[in-house]
Amino acid sequence: MLLFYQRTGVTKIQILHLSITTDNNVGAERRVLHTSDWDSVNLPPTYIFARDIEDLAEKSILGNQRLFVTQSSCTQTHQFAWKQFLNTSSSWLLVTEDDACVSDTIFFESFRSFPLKIPRGKDATIVQLGHMVFPKITLKKLLVFILNLSKIKGPKKTSRIFTNNFSYGTHCYLINREMASLLLEMDRAGHLGLDAHLMGFLNHELGQKCCNVYRKVIPVSTQWRADSNQDATQEYFGRKRKKLSFAEYVASIANSSPPYCDFFDLNSQ
Repeated sequence: MLLFYQRTGVTKIQILHLSITTDNNVGAERRVLHTSDWDSVNLPPTYIFARDIEDLAEKSILGNQRLFVTQSSCTQTHQFAWKQFLNTSSSWLLVTEDDACVSDTIFFESFRSFPLKIPRGKDATIVQLGHMVFPKITLKKLLVFILNLSKIKGPKKTSRIFTNNFSYGTHCYLINREMASLLLEMDRAGHLGLDAHLMGFLNHELGQKCCNVYRKVIPVSTQWRADSNQDATQEYFGRKRKKLSFAEYVASIANSSPPYCDFFDLNSQ
């Protein structure tokens, strides 16, 4: 657990970092490869091992599908992490998966003060810090990229911008206690995969009314994806670099939507 304080010394912020992994060779290799990343920015993870899925007998048809089994296990393990978090006194939970990379070292080096900058219109808050980027460039992506970039007011500012939706990817996100309690009230829907489940709720009118939902336009964490514990056919599969390529930068901006929010500008006003 990481204990951080405001300069006033009055408000105490407790941030817990739990990382989802598997008890097999793939998980062990990932932990060796990426733990040092988080240690280097003073965010050492506590690992949560994937659990056997419950009630499989009630879903025997889907239970024959390997993809269902692995996605359901992933969903239930994240839920277990949320429960573990609520059993502590921590105010915030950083959830990562064992193949999550630190792509923006500067961001995470100042992460201890980050929760103080998050606008809080509602109690439950989630911030997606890493999301999947599909880097294939098309004419439509380029046009949307140019349009969105003009609304962000220049490429130098993009590293600070957030948008209010949730995209594919659960490898790096931040939640508070109210958000963890809310998520645990939701149905498992593990057959959809956790990211699709969260997108369905958080991008829906109900989720927008109940929660503060923010996504980093430029991910500060990417997935190594050199191997996988589940089937995957997406175009990002197999990426072995921690920094975003220019194509991924373009795709990130193209996949965003206004209005945009700059926490740091809000905090300095």
